[in-house]
Amino acid sequence: MNLRRSRPSTYYWSIGALTLWAPMAMAQSAANGAALYMRLPSDISSCVSCHGPDPSQNRNNILRAANNPRALTQTLNTVGVMGYLRPNLSTQEIADLSAFLGSVSALNDTALPLRMWPITYEFGVALGATVTPVHTTRLENRSADAVPILSISASNPAVETNHNCPTALPAGGVCDIKVSMNSQDMGLNRGAVKVQTASQTQWIATSGSVTRDPVSTLRWRGNPSVLSFPIGAADSVQQQTIALENPGPMPVVMGAVSLVGPQAFQFRHERGCAAGSVLLAGTACDLTVSYTASRLPLAQSTLQVRSNSGNPASIRVEGIGTPDQPAISVPLDALPTQTGGGCTIGPPNQKQADKTLVMLLGMSALLAWTRRRRG
Repeated sequence: MNLRRSRPSTYYWSIGALTLWAPMAMAQSAANGAALYMRLPSDISSCVSCHGPDPSQNRNNILRAANNPRALTQTLNTVGVMGYLRPNLSTQEIADLSAFLGSVSALNDTALPLRMWPITYEFGVALGATVTPVHTTRLENRSADAVPILSISASNPAVETNHNCPTALPAGGVCDIKVSMNSQDMGLNRGAVKVQTASQTQWIATSGSVTRDPVSTLRWRGNPSVLSFPIGAADSVQQQTIALENPGPMPVVMGAVSLVGPQAFQFRHERGCAAGSVLLAGTACDLTVSYTASRLPLAQSTLQVRSNSGNPASIRVEGIGTPDQPAISVPLDALPTQTGGGCTIGPPNQKQADKTLVMLLGMSALLAWTRRRRG
C-alpha cells in the first residue's frame, strides 16, 4: 500500500482511508497496551505471535514504535503482513501499544536502574475458578544506589501477585514477583502487572483463557523452580534435560519454547517438546537446554513453554562462568536487531555501514597511495 504524506507533522493519507493523526493529546494506557500485545479481543494473531515473548529484544524492530504511535500507524498502513491488524486496532489502542513499548524500551536503558524479566506471560487455558501454575519475574537493581519499590499491582483482579521485594532494593539486589491467574470469567482474561519505582514504571503483560470444559495443565516433573548449570570454562557447553508432564485428562498441542532474559543468548532449547507435537494424557516429553559459559560470573534467563492448554510454571535458568579475566559486557543497544517473519517496523531496506569495514577500506587506500608516492 502506497503512502503519501501531506502536512508532514500532522496528517497521513492512505489509499482508501484517511487517518487523521494530530500530536498525541489522548491519555495513553500502557496497561491496556500490554494486554493488546499479548492477545487481541478477537481470535486473530496479535503482536506476540510476530515479535515474540520478549519485546525488549527488538525482534523485527518493534521498539521503533516505542512512544511513537505515528510510526506504528504508518507501519500498519504500509506493511502488508501487518495490514490485518489495522481494522482491529483503534487510534487509542495504537497509542496504548506504543506506551507499553515505551516502558519496554526503558528496560534497555542502562541509565535507568531497574531490569526485569520476563515481561510477558501466557497462562494458557484454565478451568474456571482454579489457580494456574505460578510464573516468576525477577527484578534486578543494576545501579549503585538503592531503588525504592513504591508499588506492585495488577490491573485485572483475576491476576494474583505476591513478591519478596523490599521497600528499597539495594544496589545489585534482586527480588521476585510471582504471578498466577484465578478467574471465574469465561473466555479471554487479559491484564498487566505494574511495577512502580521512583524513576520507572514497568509492566508485565498477562493473558489466559478460562473454560468449563476438561483441560490439561502441564507441569514439570519434580516441580523445579531453578535449572542451575555448574561453573564452566569460557565457551564450554553443558546440557541438562528436564521432563514436562501432561497429567491429563486431555491431549496437549505444544507451542513455542522460549528463553528470555539478560543473558538468554547463552542458553538454547536444543530439542524435545517441539512446537506442533502432541503430548497425550499421561505422557511426558524430555526438554533439553544447553548453556554456553562465558567469563561473566552469572548468566540468567527464564524458560517459558506455551501450548493450547494450561501452560507450566516458568523456570529460572542460571549458569556460572569463569570470572578469572575481566568480564566483557555487550550493551543491549549494541546487539543486532532480531528478525523473523517480515513484520519489521521501519524502512525495510535501511542499512548501516560497517564501521570496521569502512576503517579497513580507508587504511587500504592510504597504503596504496603511499606505495604510489614511493614509486
